Amino acid sequence: MEFRSSRALLRSRALKLVNFIVSFLIVAFGQSAWVPWLGPVAAACGYALLWRSTTRFWPTTLWFTAVQLVQISWLATPDYMPFAMVFVYLSLAFLLGLQFGWVSRLTHRPLALAGGWVLLEWSRLFLFAGFPWNPVGLSLATTSTSIQFASLFGVYGLSFWVFLVNALWLQRKKTLWAICAVVPYVFGFVQQQIVAPSSDTLSVALVQTGLFPHEKMPVREYPGAFVPALTQWERVLSSMKPAELIVLPEASFPFEVNGPYHSIRGVRSMWKRCFGTELPSTLRKRVTNGWIAQQLADHFGAQVIAGFDDYDKENAYNAAFLFSPQRSAPERYEKRTLMPAVEYIPPFAAAFLSTHFGLISSFDEGTEAKVFASRVPLGIAICSDEAYSDIVRQQRANGAELLVSISNDGWYPYSRLSRQHFEQGRLRAAENGVPLVRSCNTGVTGVIDCFGKSLAELPVDDGQVHVLCFDVPLRSFPTLYTFWGDRAVLLIALLFIVALI
Repeated sequence: MEFRSSRALLRSRALKLVNFIVSFLIVAFGQSAWVPWLGPVAAACGYALLWRSTTRFWPTTLWFTAVQLVQISWLATPDYMPFAMVFVYLSLAFLLGLQFGWVSRLTHRPLALAGGWVLLEWSRLFLFAGFPWNPVGLSLATTSTSIQFASLFGVYGLSFWVFLVNALWLQRKKTLWAICAVVPYVFGFVQQQIVAPSSDTLSVALVQTGLFPHEKMPVREYPGAFVPALTQWERVLSSMKPAELIVLPEASFPFEVNGPYHSIRGVRSMWKRCFGTELPSTLRKRVTNGWIAQQLADHFGAQVIAGFDDYDKENAYNAAFLFSPQRSAPERYEKRTLMPAVEYIPPFAAAFLSTHFGLISSFDEGTEAKVFASRVPLGIAICSDEAYSDIVRQQRANGAELLVSISNDGWYPYSRLSRQHFEQGRLRAAENGVPLVRSCNTGVTGVIDCFGKSLAELPVDDGQVHVLCFDVPLRSFPTLYTFWGDRAVLLIALLFIVALI
């Protein structure tokens, strides 16, 4: 009897170990940026496999920490980041693991578990200097049908559903689990069938410069690598094709928008080589990036969106500009979410960053969800703006019919960041029922339809200039998420926590 009991105990422990390892592999790689077909498995039972082996605080904390070490591994990319980023990477993964370890104690109450996790995930927008990346709901965004569920409650609604479904599987409520597991797919299929089609399109030319940071701007550690500013302009202009909307990426070219850094003689010569035509006469001896962008808009009779730094008397912005044909001044959108230690200096780290990295100034945050007037009203997202669902939602609520994202993922080259960033764009399109186009220096330049489906993409990080020309279908529809944002799912989560704990 003792022998049989010992063998049964060993079998039980072995099974728990297998569940622990298998669940890690399913969840860690069950995203579009890794192994997309694992996403539905992770959403249905990946976490439950772990909870079958243990719900104890420290094992679940370390398990989720390991998952995060895989999924946010781009943070440790060493090419341009200081070694201190490794400490940030490890610390952040562990802090997220602590959140998971705490909430795993609620697995016996599925609704409280799902609600608690949503509140913790949402809290990251205000903790850790703001970290909206890598929500659990990404595992439900790997297919073009299940991602439609985000149009109801956003990405946090997807996270709520993932934990609810996994908890039901753990509780062996097979019928209810099966129904809940397939609901997002059924909903997505039906929604795509009933949204009215549209034949209206907008021709776009999306530019990918293919240059890394040390090529775009002089960097001391890479002597001789900087590509001169007018050479960068010529690489792009010589590849340009006509379109109704031309989109250039974040920080498209060196120097700010209104700095007179370019000799008019050099610009005229470049223009002649690229287009075979003469620029209009001007009394200026030196011209700005903004002046060249305006000439591009006038030449093609197109609207041009380009990202440049901009400086007022008292403020500095990472901004996007809309240049319209024959207009005297462009419209400006200021980036609303700044990257800590890169675009702004957190007060608690000011002395350290100044002493060790020479960072003494910051950009200022934009405050307005602007929509650019155009044939199609345009909402803009600059880099990390795209990862904040409510920021993009505000632009859609203000009337945007096309979302335009400009970015520069080159600071984390050869990592999964560019693909994870693209997945954020897919979520924003699906949440708001509106198409989205992306232009990146390096990263995923592409077109996404109103259902969050990728229609076209350019190669990533190949060092070449590419221009993606595409007729974007202007199909859109109102969504509940645009109407109520994150408030609905947060209220539901809070009610379940209060009622069930």
